[in-house]
Amino acid sequence: HAAPPGSRVAPSPLAWTAMTTALTCWRETGGAFDPTIAPLVEAWGLRTGGRLPTEAEIAAARSGVGAGRLELDPERREIVQPGGLRLEEGGFGKGAGLDAALAAAQALAPGAEIELDFGGQLAWSGRGEPRAVRLADPRDRSRTVLELTIDSAFGSVATSANSERGATVGGIPVGHLLDPRSGRPAPDFGSATVFAPLAATADCRATGLFVLGPKRGAALAARWSRDRQGEAVLLLVEPHGLRALVTQGLAARARALSPDLLIDTIVGSS
Repeated sequence: HAAPPGSRVAPSPLAWTAMTTALTCWRETGGAFDPTIAPLVEAWGLRTGGRLPTEAEIAAARSGVGAGRLELDPERREIVQPGGLRLEEGGFGKGAGLDAALAAAQALAPGAEIELDFGGQLAWSGRGEPRAVRLADPRDRSRTVLELTIDSAFGSVATSANSERGATVGGIPVGHLLDPRSGRPAPDFGSATVFAPLAATADCRATGLFVLGPKRGAALAARWSRDRQGEAVLLLVEPHGLRALVTQGLAARARALSPDLLIDTIVGSS
């Protein structure tokens, strides 16, 4: 952040891997996930209890957002600071930390079954049996409504929703999941959950899916499932209950835990 425009910064190996993953998510979500969203986070006061910025403040913050301006040199493993860009780790930092923690645990106990839970995001390795993961009602985190059975020796599950970190300012709800394209909180439809081999990928993909919303998010999730790159669940709050949109790879492994939940399979185009 302090580097002058045009200068090269050599991040740590962990930070380099996290940034390359974040930029991959930025590309595949069409900018719905953006690791340079820090000015908007500051404008909406998401780290300080929330605030309602003016239109001018939103416009000014948006002008400082744009992962496409970042230049990564894979040979030198350096990042070029184009000038003024600031990174926000909230959408991928937890996942990157989980990946690093898993790697450290694997080095200490090769072949052991390891499971980590960082504030709701799970990651595991060395597992011989399928892993049951329960998803909460986006309106009430204490109530589980869907169970997924994931048959993978390693991987991570991350969920993005406003149920824990949303704020209210002057009677107006302010979601913490911002759309970098509009500069405003993304419409709150429920929650987005992603399974991916790496925790950093699951973390940023869940954010991107939430921002994209049910229709566009479901189309992207279907592509991940078709290409065997990951799976996803979009939990939608509807007038008469909940609806789960589940990718094909999880369709036979999803079980409703509540009578007001309907499960639909996302069918992607070829």
